[in-house]
Amino acid sequence: MSHGQSWREVGVAIEGTTAFIGVGPVVYIIDLSNPAAPTLAGTSPAFDADVVDLAVMGHLVLAAHQTGLAVLEVSDPTAPHVLADDQTISAVAVAGARRWASVVAADGNLHLVDLSNPSVPRDTAQLQVAKPQVIGMAAHTALAGHHLYVSIAGVTPQIIDIANPYRPRLIGPIGDGEATVWAVNTGYAYVSENPTFPQGERGPKVGGGINVEDVSDPANPAVVGSFETGAASVGSTLVGTTLYTSEGDKLRMIDIADPTQPALVGVIPLTGVALAVQGHIAVLISPGGLYTPNGFQVLDLSEPTSPVVIAFTRILSPPCGGRELRLCRQSQGLLHGGPVRSTPATTDTRSWAG
Repeated sequence: MSHGQSWREVGVAIEGTTAFIGVGPVVYIIDLSNPAAPTLAGTSPAFDADVVDLAVMGHLVLAAHQTGLAVLEVSDPTAPHVLADDQTISAVAVAGARRWASVVAADGNLHLVDLSNPSVPRDTAQLQVAKPQVIGMAAHTALAGHHLYVSIAGVTPQIIDIANPYRPRLIGPIGDGEATVWAVNTGYAYVSENPTFPQGERGPKVGGGINVEDVSDPANPAVVGSFETGAASVGSTLVGTTLYTSEGDKLRMIDIADPTQPALVGVIPLTGVALAVQGHIAVLISPGGLYTPNGFQVLDLSEPTSPVVIAFTRILSPPCGGRELRLCRQSQGLLHGGPVRSTPATTDTRSWAG
């Protein structure tokens, strides 16, 4: 399963051959049995606010929707139903494992929620991770074992020990206030750093890219490798030894087989604001309104350094307005009439397509 990863308040996750996408206040359930021809399997009821993050736990989908945390039963993707909608938690980010949900709320608290009975979520513990006045709707969580990495826009990311979900323990910071921990694997965290503008917004930018931090001792994370891109990442995910990172107007593939020497292996000119991966299939969300994407692209990652776009599906509003949306599958290929492929790392990415 791949957890939704974005700073643009668009929840996306994949489990098996099913994708879940937050579209305004609704969760779209997409059948990817044939990834080249995705179809709409079902939709959730509309919640009171827009869905900003999603996590999948087996047959349950957790939907953070700003005014609450909803638990969806999706055993039958064509007929999802709401088991619970806990509006005591203004959820902005969520992760799930076993029977527990880790929820970041707009009040700056991390909530540990027991889902033993998913129809009656039970808030078992809270831990302050940010001041309420600095937390907005942009937050992200990465879970590795019993360590939860919480990133909040404008706040230094924090590492939290949730081994005892009744008593979560703050371990300490990682990165800085402009950093996001996107993925953690085998003792390494993959952290994006935003570029800075020492001479003001009109001056040259400095830095920006991916840092690899050794978190084998989470109380003392240490940078062991880095790759400068000069851009901010809006979503990243790790597949094997390849880190896929979206920068809004392009998708980079970075080889981290040696975490101390990250190396660029390809770039694909695709616009995206959120990314999720399952096996060799990825879903990249296309930008639209603040909480409503205008579509999604399905990528084949069979060749990790040369992903191929195999489908582009638009999410269209009905002609008479309202909040019920529909899908409109586009022809294969986005640029120059053919499948979009990765450029080699040394070539110009602005106009190349295979």
